[in-house]
Amino acid sequence: MLRRPSALVAALVLLAASAASGWSRQTGREFPASARLDDASVREAVALGEKRRPEPYFLYPRPGERKATVAVYTPFIRVALAAYTANPRGAHLPISKLPPWILESDVHVVVRPQSTMMAAELFPEDPSLARTPITMIVLAPPDREPPIVDGIAPKWMTTDLSYLDAIGGAPFADAVAAAAFDAELFVQSVGVYGFWRKENHFIPSHGFIDPNEIRHWR
Repeated sequence: MLRRPSALVAALVLLAASAASGWSRQTGREFPASARLDDASVREAVALGEKRRPEPYFLYPRPGERKATVAVYTPFIRVALAAYTANPRGAHLPISKLPPWILESDVHVVVRPQSTMMAAELFPEDPSLARTPITMIVLAPPDREPPIVDGIAPKWMTTDLSYLDAIGGAPFADAVAAAAFDAELFVQSVGVYGFWRKENHFIPSHGFIDPNEIRHWR
């Protein structure tokens, strides 16, 4: 079930609207134009998916081990993955049969928990927070402190990842939630933060966009 952030989360991200518009003005950089799919880019994405297996874009913590904590699905990548998922069964993907959420301009993120030093110190019995439900997902520049207050809330968030079956399933075995954001929020300096609330502590997991890699996103 898709859900919007709770009242608690909404209060914590009260500055979201002004922050979002501020990002757009400050960066002067728009997300790749392919976030707005046209007929040609849809056909190109389908052709890519029928030729080889595409992947979402992976984000990594900084600092920390290079283990992906976030997968990012642009509209182009969703179409390509849908085509790849249909192709092994010998089926050509009719564009008219694509679910609307695959074609819409929103960018989806899927997060997994990160075994951080903070989690290990506070909860050594459960450092991966595997038994704690995720509270929220937000976007924030990595220099914003604390991002839980000054972050951008998603358009929706869900812990039911079965919808990803249409594009090959969840990207991580321990993926816990997905969320959708406006494409223009994805700029070079943004980070994706997942937060788990446990015993009045907000434990973060995060992945940051590499400014060199985002230039090649489709």
